[in-house]
Amino acid sequence: MQIIGSKPIEFIKGTLRNPSMVGSIIPSSPYLAREFTRGIDLSQEAVVLELGPGTGPITEHLHDEMSEPERYVGIERDPEYVELLQHRFAEMTFVEGSAADMVEHLDEAGFEGADVIISALPFSTLPQHVMAEIYDGLEVLMEAGTRFRTVQYAHAWPMASAERFRRHMNRMFGQHTRSPLVWRNVPPGYILTWEG
Repeated sequence: MQIIGSKPIEFIKGTLRNPSMVGSIIPSSPYLAREFTRGIDLSQEAVVLELGPGTGPITEHLHDEMSEPERYVGIERDPEYVELLQHRFAEMTFVEGSAADMVEHLDEAGFEGADVIISALPFSTLPQHVMAEIYDGLEVLMEAGTRFRTVQYAHAWPMASAERFRRHMNRMFGQHTRSPLVWRNVPPGYILTWEG
């Protein structure tokens, strides 16, 4: 069995390079990836923005579901992940950069906005100055009716930082909706949705 260059190994290496930017030490499961897109019609000309695709477990599901994967943009800080993703999903656009610059990266990719923003980034643990810029970007994009989805893991749900993130997002975009707990993921998590 070949494991060198495999997705789990690449994910672990990336976690060691940037531990504060990774929400889980294990890639998202296919069950969590499916929950991210439940109720979203990707068969039309949807523009999808993914913040922090990592090694691509959610990206892979999006690739399979989108009728036009060319209308996908992923923003990833880790250059080795970007290279891996570009190799795996040649039709999709990947940018090495920060989620805080999401508006600029979308514009550079030729899109004025996004229909859906999906992210498994650990927003509740990111530095406050980074989150302030991310909130600004979300506010710009969600004015046009964009849907935003992220994950919060069950063990982190009651943490003060997670509650603070939810309260701030609720003030900006209205009350979130929460999926049933996705048990078949390590760790189990909820998908939270805000509508622009």
